[in-house]
Amino acid sequence: MPWYGWHGWWMGSMWLFWVVIIVALIWIVVRSASSARNLRETQRTPEEILRERFARGEIDTEEFQRRLEVLRGRKCMSRSAD
Repeated sequence: MPWYGWHGWWMGSMWLFWVVIIVALIWIVVRSASSARNLRETQRTPEEILRERFARGEIDTEEFQRRLEVLRGRKCMSRSAD
């Protein structure tokens, strides 16, 4: 008597269990791939951030060049010694 009583319930539950496991694994893989892609897109270098600030007009040309030199490890030569 298949599909009656305990045997039928158990077979249906196992099928549902595996469907849930497979869907959960697919969801985890898709979510982690999406997170990794978003992380790469949001990581900007300090120079990129500086260029964006300059493009928005937050800093002027002199400030941009001075900060760019600092980021690149050069001493700022335009400032006079006090």
